[in-house]
Amino acid sequence: MSKDKGIITAQQFVDELRRYQKGSVTRRHFLGVTGLGVATAALSGAMPGLKPRQAYAALSGTVNFTTWPNYFAQANLDDFTAKTGVKINVTIFGSNEEMLAKLQAGSTGWDVFVPTNYTISTYKSLDLIEPLDMKLLPNYDVAAQEARFLGPGTIDGVVYAVPKDWGTTGFAINTKKVTQNPTSWKEFWDLTQGPLSVKVMVHDYQLTTIGGALKASDTVVGPGRVLACVLVAAWSVAAVFVVVHRPHELVSRLVGAGALAGGVAVIADAFEGDPGTSKSTKDLAAVFVSLAVAGLVAIGLHLVLGLPDGALDNRTRRGFVIAGYVGALGLAAYLYTQRPEVPIGALVVAVGIAGAVGLVG
Repeated sequence: MSKDKGIITAQQFVDELRRYQKGSVTRRHFLGVTGLGVATAALSGAMPGLKPRQAYAALSGTVNFTTWPNYFAQANLDDFTAKTGVKINVTIFGSNEEMLAKLQAGSTGWDVFVPTNYTISTYKSLDLIEPLDMKLLPNYDVAAQEARFLGPGTIDGVVYAVPKDWGTTGFAINTKKVTQNPTSWKEFWDLTQGPLSVKVMVHDYQLTTIGGALKASDTVVGPGRVLACVLVAAWSVAAVFVVVHRPHELVSRLVGAGALAGGVAVIADAFEGDPGTSKSTKDLAAVFVSLAVAGLVAIGLHLVLGLPDGALDNRTRRGFVIAGYVGALGLAAYLYTQRPEVPIGALVVAVGIAGAVGLVG
C-alpha cells in the first residue's frame, strides 16, 4: 500500500524496490510502503519458518572444546562451523585426574569442557570454572532434564554446568565360553570369585567398577549401621577412660571387652557383606558377628552385676554371670542360623532378660 493508504501498483512496487536497492530509503520505509512488513508479521504467526533466525555474524575465531573420546558427533561440530564460521578445536582426555591436573597447571586454552558430574564442585572450589550465562543457551530446557543430573552442576543456586551425556554400565559374557547366565551384579561378582576367576576383565574407571560392586553388595549403610559404629566408638572411648583411671579394677577389663566385642561385630559384619569376600570367609565372619553380638549382652550383664568395681561379691551374682555367658553361646548359635536376617525380637528379649536380672541381682 502507498502513503495515502491506497493500493500500491506494480510499477510503484518496482520503483520502491529500486530505491531500497540503491539505499535511498530504509528497510523499514520499504516494508511499510509496500505492505510487506504487515504481510510478513501475519505469515510468521502461521508459518514459524518465516520468523527471523539467530544471526551469527558477530561470531568468529575458534572454540577449544575438550571432551572424552567418542562423546561427540563430528557431524554436529561440522554443522556448527558451517552455520557460524567458528572452527572447533577438539582436545581429548582420558581421565578426570588428567583434566584437573592440566587445569591446575594453567594455560590450557580450553573454552568448553565435559567433566564428570562429581568433579564440578572441585573445579568450583579451586576457582577453575566460571558460571554459565544461561541467556546464551536459549535451547536449553531445564524442565526436560532429570533432577538427578542437574544437582551436581548447580552450586549455591548458580549453574556451572548442564548435563550432556549419561549412560548405563553393564556386563557382557561370551556364551561360547561361559555356561552361566548372570542376571545381576551380585551373580557376576560371585562368578569372578569362583569358576570365572582370572577370566574376567573389568572397566579401569574406578567409579564404574566400585559402582558395580556396591550394586552387588548385601551391605546397606543405613542408620542402624551408623548407630552401631557410633556406639562402638563411644564404648571404646569409655574403655580408655576407665583403664586410665582404674587400671587395677576388673571393671576396666569388662568395659574394654565390650568395646572389643563391638569392634569385632562391626568389622566382621563388613566382611560378611563384601561381595568380594569368599564364601568361607563370609561364613567365618558370620560366626564372629554372632558371637560378638551375643557376647555384648553377657558382658553387659556382667558389668551391671559387678558395679562399681567389676567384682562379683556373692555366689548368686556369679551364678547369674556364668548363666549369662552360657546363654550367650546359645543366642550366638541362633543368630548364626538366622543370617542374613537379624532377629531383632530375640535380641530384645535377651537384652530385656539381662537388664531385669541386673536390676534384681
